[in-house]
Amino acid sequence: MLELALGAEQRLDGLVVFPVLSRGPARLPYELLTDALARGKARVGEVGTGRVPTLGVQNLLKTPVLVLDGEQLVGARQNRTTNRSIILRPGALTEIPVSCMEQGRWRFVSEQFRATRDHSPSKVRRKAREVEQRLVMEQRMATAASLSGAQSDVWNEIAELSGKLGVHSDTGALDEAYEARRPDFDTWAQSFPALDSQVGLLAVTPRGVIGMDVVGCHRLYPRVHDRLLRGYLMDALDRDAAGAAWRARPCEFGSEEALGAARSFVDAAMSGSRTPAPSVGMGDYYVLTGEILGGELVHGGRVAHLSAFPQREEKRPRRDSGWAWRF
Repeated sequence: MLELALGAEQRLDGLVVFPVLSRGPARLPYELLTDALARGKARVGEVGTGRVPTLGVQNLLKTPVLVLDGEQLVGARQNRTTNRSIILRPGALTEIPVSCMEQGRWRFVSEQFRATRDHSPSKVRRKAREVEQRLVMEQRMATAASLSGAQSDVWNEIAELSGKLGVHSDTGALDEAYEARRPDFDTWAQSFPALDSQVGLLAVTPRGVIGMDVVGCHRLYPRVHDRLLRGYLMDALDRDAAGAAWRARPCEFGSEEALGAARSFVDAAMSGSRTPAPSVGMGDYYVLTGEILGGELVHGGRVAHLSAFPQREEKRPRRDSGWAWRF
């Protein structure tokens, strides 16, 4: 169980990030997919000649590997983003659910995939969570295969985001939008450093909470902080048609308002309903519903990853009612 609290705000004009801190020891015996790929201890490739909603991941380690929803994998026939958090079994080949984030290419540029520096923005990640929530509401099973139903919405969101930022890609690739703003992200990220006891982050703009991620391990979180942060930086850009108007509105909302929104959101994530869904890996996966939508991966009674987003991007915060939570 994690005992969590929000740290002091980190602000860059109209974007506020609250570090999510853990008060107790939080250790998970996993490696991260990005680290395993960098060391040659994992391989990600197409299944057969290629299936858009599925990739094959070979874990070559003797320890489990944690895959977070929203990781960007580029190469092979078509760039993908993972759309559910999964713990890969040691030494196993696992077929994982993904969404395409490059609509205009279906040809090999490499045999294997590589990870990028950036997490997908919440507006892309939330599409798989919306599919899960709809299935839960219809009392149907939210299987990994069912997440393919998010694909058209993912393409639409990437096209809209690229259009707002004035980024053209011949293949509609999401990673090209990140590359176009790379110098900005490198500069802005310096305003949001990871803290020693941090296990997650929660992002807020004047328009409300963007989302929250918690990785239940002090050892693992610092290695994903920068990538998760860049996904939320992209969200902050996308919320303004001008591409960076949030940089010009430092006084649009105060610290107390931002903290109230953050606390209310964590309350909603804590109290939301959790419906089990089958996982292709180790542990138990739950679909979060209620005032938020999200997913929670639990293994051995401990939270490996929790991601949560507002039901609607425009939703305003409800009344503040607490400051510490247990997961």
